[in-house]
Amino acid sequence: MFRYAFGLFGRFELPLIYTPDDNEWTDCHRVLAGRFHPIERLQRLRQMFFADDYSLSQIRLKLTRRSSMPSYEAFVENAIWSRGGAQFATVHVVGSGNNYSHHLPDRGEYMRRNAANIAWLDHVFAQAAAARAWAVVLFMHAAPLFWSRNDRRIGFVDTQAAFARHAQNFGKPLLLVHGDSHEYKFDRPLRADPIGHAGPRLNNF
Repeated sequence: MFRYAFGLFGRFELPLIYTPDDNEWTDCHRVLAGRFHPIERLQRLRQMFFADDYSLSQIRLKLTRRSSMPSYEAFVENAIWSRGGAQFATVHVVGSGNNYSHHLPDRGEYMRRNAANIAWLDHVFAQAAAARAWAVVLFMHAAPLFWSRNDRRIGFVDTQAAFARHAQNFGKPLLLVHGDSHEYKFDRPLRADPIGHAGPRLNNF
């Protein structure tokens, strides 16, 4: 399936930038998914789909990857690029609780990736400020703003807090494009205190 998808991506003419979701690795322990070990699947994804600093397409767009920065060499999937005066980036946040409280015996993978993601968001917005970008567009899989107060949501609280902090500091349009909710929706769900569901609504998000 990985090879099949990789081949399809290569058939796109215009630049295609891919960010993983839970079906590709966190959920691969399921019987119908082949009973793979999720960490092994994540490693294979990184090897196959993120082998260089270009998009997966016939017209290859040059990207800057998180892995080019010291201490973050493993996180090849996070990328940044610019178009039309806007800053674009992917961030590896996935459904199934962001792998915080999934079936794995420890949270080491989540802890490392979560820390890398938060630092990556700081970098993305620093780049946007330096370039005087008029907007930031982020792409990820998970729909963290929809989870209720339960253990599955804990894996998203740092990401939510980072979104709120950067939306307020940046002050310009911040668009988050995500999947996992399985329906089209355009809304402004983020509040200044997303964890407590309090404070004013951040209308630029």
